[in-house]
This record gives sequence, C-alpha cells and structure tokens, in this order.
Amino acid sequence: MSIHDRAFGKPVWHRARRVAGAATVMLAAGAMTACAGPAIAPPVTVTVTAPPATSTTAPPTPSRADLMQQSADIIQHRLAAAGYTSAGVVVQSDDQIKVSVPNGDAATVTSLVGKQGQLGFRAVYQVAQSASSEATGALMLPALPTAPPTQRPTAPGSNPNTSFSDLLNWQPSSQDSRDFNNWSCGDPFPDVWDQPLFACDSSYVKYLLGPVIIKGQNVNSAHAGIPWGGVAYQVALKLDPTGTDAFAQLTTKLAGQTSPMNQFAIVVDGAVVSAPAVQSAVTNGQAQITGSFTGQQAQDLASVLSYGALPLRFDVASVTTVAPPGVAPGGPILEVFITVHGS
Repeated sequence: MSIHDRAFGKPVWHRARRVAGAATVMLAAGAMTACAGPAIAPPVTVTVTAPPATSTTAPPTPSRADLMQQSADIIQHRLAAAGYTSAGVVVQSDDQIKVSVPNGDAATVTSLVGKQGQLGFRAVYQVAQSASSEATGALMLPALPTAPPTQRPTAPGSNPNTSFSDLLNWQPSSQDSRDFNNWSCGDPFPDVWDQPLFACDSSYVKYLLGPVIIKGQNVNSAHAGIPWGGVAYQVALKLDPTGTDAFAQLTTKLAGQTSPMNQFAIVVDGAVVSAPAVQSAVTNGQAQITGSFTGQQAQDLASVLSYGALPLRFDVASVTTVAPPGVAPGGPILEVFITVHGS
C-alpha cells in the first residue's frame, strides 16, 4: 500500500399465504372388507391452518430508553478496552448517564465517554489554510461583508443520488466552492453523511469534502500501535467486505488524480483526523490513521472506533473527583455526567 499522510429447519408454507383462515381437506380412506360385506371407513378430516403472512411493516423505532441503554453499553465497552474494567456506567434519566471510574484519568475518560465516534471516509476536493485568527494567533482585521452561506440540510435524505457510483463521482458545485472560501475553522457546518462537509484538522487546515463513501459500520476492527520500523503511533483499521470493495474503488480512482484530489479524509465527529494521499489502489481493506498521536490518544481513538458510534450525541455536563469514606489515598473515583446534546 502506498499511502502518505499529509495531515495527521422448518419449511415455510409460502403458498398457504393465499388461504384465509383454515382450510378443511376430506381424505377418503380405502375400502375395508368385513364378514357382513364391504364397508367404507368414515372420512378422515385434516385441518390445515395457513401460517400468518410475513409482516411488511418496518421495525419499530428504538425508544429513547433503548438508545440511552445502547449508549451506556458502548461506553462501558470503550472504558473496558482502555483498562477501566471496574468502571460503572448507569443511565440515570432519559437524557443523562453517570460514569464512575475508580482512579480514572479525567482527560482519558472524558474523551472516551463524550465522543460520539461517527466515522466516515470522504473524498477531498479542496484544501486551504483557515483564515481563523485562532489558527495564527494574530488579530484579524475586519473583512468585507460576504454573502450569507447557503442553507445546508441538517439531516440525510435530501440527496436523491446516493448510490455508490453517485457518491464516488460526486462533484462540488460553484456555490459549494464559494461557501468554502468564506468558511473558517470554528464556523458551524452540519455533518450529514449524504452531503458535502467543510471540516478542519488539528492544524487548522480546512477541507472541502464530498459525501461519505465508507461509513464507520464498515470497520471490522481498530488497533493502536507503532508499526514495525515506525516511530509514531497510528490506528490501523480493518474493513469488512463491503468496505474493502468500496475502499478499493475509491483508492483506484484517487490514484489517478492530482493533489489535493488524490486524497481522502478520515473524519471522526466532524473533524479531519487524517487525510492521506493515494499513490496506488488499496485492495486489502486495510487503512491507517496517522498523525501526531500520543500512545494514549491512539488507544482512545481505536477504542471509540472499535465499538461503533453512540446513537445519541452527548455533552459532558460535569467532571468531579470524589473520595468516599473508607477509600484509601490514591483511590478516588472520577465521576462524569453526560447529557444528551440540546437537552
């Protein structure tokens, strides 16, 4: 692979569905011989009941309680993978979860519980240094007024062209380019999978990205470590068969492009964590997220990606350290409360 990172048993009676209710079938038995002459056995009655028709209704929408419990379970797995096997994760209400971690590190735990973990691979179309004063630390002079940005969809469904071929061959409009030129890191922009995305990396480089081509659900596994012969931590991803095929087609297309359109971005929760340039097709379903990671940061990201995205978006409401009576010094409990975003 040539990728160089620039940024960091029972039968079913189908025919019986046409039968309403139960059908009665009369079977005549064969003749029987008796001393008094031939006699006909009484008919045997067999009742055949049509099985219920297969339901065509959509599966029920998960309740808030179901989504909260699913979120708690994912957080529990993330913490266990990071070594916090004695952590407690409890749903306290329909919008709050309490996380208790003995001897927990605040930065690590909040990163694991507060991150939704929504991952997507998107093609890169434009790259620029953000004009944000936050990027340079300099005082920005007032700029000339610009046209207001285009109103963007905040939920999927408005793009009718979502076949894999459509997503692979998507191109930005002139309006997309104008809006991108006027957009800076820190400005809001909706992260919707079937729409373009403006996003930044940790160096305040901004990217105009196409719709999601490979989703987080196509990641089979994620592992952190330093590769053989390497010096920096990375997160290695292994894609499922669907993701492997999509990644092969994506990298085949990008390998023939010039910079920056030979890049794809790995985006987690709306931020670009890596934007490799592709020199040849990658057909083995393996990808690497590289950047300026510490070992802990790489492990945290791998833990988040390994267990899928949280079904709800949360905000960290409070972080406190408590020392219950009888707890020995050095054994306090870190308590983190997270609430559903917007609640």
